[in-house]
Amino acid sequence: MQYFITALAGCVLALILTPIVRFFALKYKIVDQPGGRRINLKPIPRLGGLAVVLAFWLVVIATAVLKPDWLHFSGQTFHGIDRNLFGVLLGSLILAITGAVDDIRGLSPVVKLVAHIAAAAARGRTTATRSRRTRAGSGGGGARRRRRRRQ
Repeated sequence: MQYFITALAGCVLALILTPIVRFFALKYKIVDQPGGRRINLKPIPRLGGLAVVLAFWLVVIATAVLKPDWLHFSGQTFHGIDRNLFGVLLGSLILAITGAVDDIRGLSPVVKLVAHIAAAAARGRTTATRSRRTRAGSGGGGARRRRRRRQ
């Protein structure tokens, strides 16, 4: 139930923040102009992803203040934050900055690819993993390999 509540809060916040971000995008002319390969017939505001990321971050912050025990997933921490959550937050920050800069100034595909790889690496580097060590013959991966060899 706790995940439903936080997901619902994120959706509601994104619905509230999207028109606000749209207003600022129109005010500062951060729009996608029609023409070329574009199929839109009138200017469309950019930065929509920023509303979603802001909603996500605000829900995480509110949950950290109101129900901090809901944010413990792995039992391991990194700078006082659950390792898995830290990785997701860091990755989302990298992607949000990349997306906003791309919407405002435009980035080459190579730069965007490098940013996506960096976000994935940040996520993977800070994620807690559990080691599954098994002794030979204990029914772990070794038994599966032996069966494959016999076939």
